Order: sequence, then C-alpha cells, then structure tokens
Amino acid sequence: MTRPRALTVSLFLLLALLHVEQASAAEEPTLRVETKPQWTSGELALYLFGFPGDGAEYSQDSILVRVAVWGATEENPITIQLDGEEAALIDHEGLFTYEWSIQGSHQLLIRCKYMIFQQATFNVKAPPPPEPVVLLIEFNRRLEQQFTVMLMWAVAASGAGAWMGLETLKRTKIQTQWVLPIPGLAMGVGARYLPDLYMLIPWGIALSVVYWYAKPYARELTLLSLEDHQVDATRRLVVDDDGKAIIGVGPKYWRYGFIKRKNIRVVDEYQVTLRHKGLHQGVCLKKLEESDTEVTVECNKSLAKIIVEGDALDTSMKLTNELWRENTKLESLAELKKEQEIRYQVKERVHAVLVGRKGEDLAKKE
Repeated sequence: MTRPRALTVSLFLLLALLHVEQASAAEEPTLRVETKPQWTSGELALYLFGFPGDGAEYSQDSILVRVAVWGATEENPITIQLDGEEAALIDHEGLFTYEWSIQGSHQLLIRCKYMIFQQATFNVKAPPPPEPVVLLIEFNRRLEQQFTVMLMWAVAASGAGAWMGLETLKRTKIQTQWVLPIPGLAMGVGARYLPDLYMLIPWGIALSVVYWYAKPYARELTLLSLEDHQVDATRRLVVDDDGKAIIGVGPKYWRYGFIKRKNIRVVDEYQVTLRHKGLHQGVCLKKLEESDTEVTVECNKSLAKIIVEGDALDTSMKLTNELWRENTKLESLAELKKEQEIRYQVKERVHAVLVGRKGEDLAKKE
C-alpha cells in the first residue's frame, strides 16, 4: 500500500470513530422509575396498585387486583385469598393483574406466610343495564304500532261509553245533571294518570254526549188551564215509557233507586195537540191530585173540545202574536213621538235664545 493511500484510509477510520462517539453521546439516557414498596416482610416486598376498599360497594361486573411483587419465591410466595380460599399464588417477582367476575358480598386478602398485607370486605352489585339503542326504522315501527294500539283502545272506550250513556238514560228516563259528575270524575282520573288510563277520557266524553243528546225515554204531558182569561200551558208532567209520572231524579231519592216515579191516572182524557217547537200532547186540567203512590189528573173535557173543535187555541195564539206585534209598533211610535217632541222643544229654546240676543244687539246700536 502506498503512503498516500494509507493516509486516506487512516483519515476515514478516524472520522468514522468520531461519528460513532458523537452518536453515542447524543443518545438520551434511559429513565428508570422505582416505586417504594408499601409493605415488606423479610425478603418480600409488594405494592398494591389496585385493591377493593374495606366496606365499599361497587356497581360493576368484576373486581380487579393489581400488585407489584419483589423477592417472591416458591418457598416464600404471596397468596391472594377470596372468601377464605386461595384465588392466586405469586412465587416470583413481577407486576400481576387479577380479575374476578363476582356479585354480592365477599372478603379478599393478600398475605404471605408471616404477614397479612391487606384485607377488605366489600359488596358488588350488578351495574345498571345500558340504555337501549333503537334504530330509527324500528323506532318508527314501534311508534306506529303503539299509536294503533292506543287508537283501538280509544275507539273501544268510546263505544263502551256510548253504550253506558244509553243504558244510564234508560235508567233515569230523562236527562239529569246528577249523572254528569261520574264521567267528569273518570276523565279527571284519566288525565291524572296519563298515559296509563288515557282511555277513560274518550269513555267519559262519549258517555256524556250520548246521555245528554239522546232522545229520552219519556214524554211531556202539558196541563192546560184557564188563568186570567188566557190559556196557561206552563205546567207539565213527565211520563216515562212505562206510563208512570217521574217526580224527580237525584241523590235525595236514593231510597227509590235515585229516581222517584208514581202511577198516573187520567180521568176524562181528551188530548190536545200543541204546535210550539214541535208537536206536544196536552190535556185541559180541571183538578190535579197527588198521593204517595199516584198522581190523578182530572181533565176538563168540555174545554178541550172547545179548544180543539173551535180552533180556539190556534186563534188565541194568533191573536196573541198580533197583539204582540201591534204593541211593539205602538212602543216604537211612542219612542219616535217622544224623540220628536224633545227635538221640537230644543229647537224652540234655541230659537228663543237667538232672538233674544238679536234684540239686545239692536238696542245697543240705537
């Protein structure tokens, strides 16, 4: 090897050694963290990173124990006992993690031959179930199904309410306000305990509407009488479909099943048909007597014949209407006359005032 070539090789080796030394010097130092043991027993030492608390309660699926051990051997191991039985045996150094899926109350301890390092009595409860996750399609399907079920229950409750409204009307024969608190109370309970008892609301509405607007199982018998030279048709008897007079309906008649009825007997009956907001049947009353069990209506048959055959009732009604119209006209004319009189008097007074002022002005000029 020639001398220049040897110098070149030597220089290259020197540069390579310098580069290796700089690279070694540039490496970061290794960081080593040491944990001081919590307990020592002779050559044994340990540190607990995770252990149940004494008297603690957990809501989870399992219990975790994590422990670092130094100096453990087969002759001098560390034992973990669960409820008095060996659950784990550590016979060498290292970091160990154990997990047990348990529920209820348990006792756990970690020990060696000569020392109990830690112990705890604890309770483990099952965690609450996770919130259900429902897909949008499934949610819409369930919503539609629930709506269908609610609609069916509402329709069924409305039908039952309508049927009970008719049955109640058959019982009371006529409409009475004492029945309405029952569906009202049912609707209040349904509104209070929504959505469990929502069907009580359509039930109460249907019962009230059908009961109040259905045709009653009774008719009115008008008692006509002559009062002050005119026919009085204000007195009426309510007669049910069994031909009995309904005296009253309400709680005070609880002895009679909340509706008091009496037999009705009509003497010399001669019915008169009235036309006022529909057709009404009536009789001319001569005498009305009432006992504990019966109502006796004695008719004035002669008056009834005069009214019917002579068309006196229609004539009196027409005459009454004509008199009412004439009276209305007269009242209107009287008001108009009074108003004109007031205007005339005001006009005269204004004229007199103006004439007086004019005379005073002429006297001042003279």
